[in-house]
Amino acid sequence: MRSRDERCAVQVGRERGVRVVRTLALVARGVRRDLLADEQADRLVDELLSAGGRFSFGPGEFIPWARERGLLDKSR
Repeated sequence: MRSRDERCAVQVGRERGVRVVRTLALVARGVRRDLLADEQADRLVDELLSAGGRFSFGPGEFIPWARERGLLDKSR
């Protein structure tokens, strides 16, 4: 989620040398590694949207969004 909370957490983590993985990248990684089916990932991200998450797409659009950006390529 590109919220103020996530931005602050990312900044603090990076300042402390922590490897930071953003929310959508983590969900995409789960799909690439076959830990989440496409439908599960979409449902998870939809729940984040329902809880106030702000992404550049709407409900049910995570998988197409991630595919378009190459985030689901198994070679990653």
